[in-house]
Amino acid sequence: MVQSRRDIQMKWEEVLKKDKLMREPKTPQERTTTTPSTGQDEEAAKRTEDKEAELLAMIRERNRKARQG
Repeated sequence: MVQSRRDIQMKWEEVLKKDKLMREPKTPQERTTTTPSTGQDEEAAKRTEDKEAELLAMIRERNRKARQG
């Protein structure tokens, strides 16, 4: 299927318009950003990483069981 240059341009304009709308903050909560904590020591970071890995494994196992019925 051959598309005209105008059709392609219109599609790109729609993509850019949607992208702009998605990036515009609408509420104060949407304007708030967070950054990772920089004050965490290496041991605490390792504990957090291990705990997150355990939780992820539990969630995956639960999802696997749910898919199997």
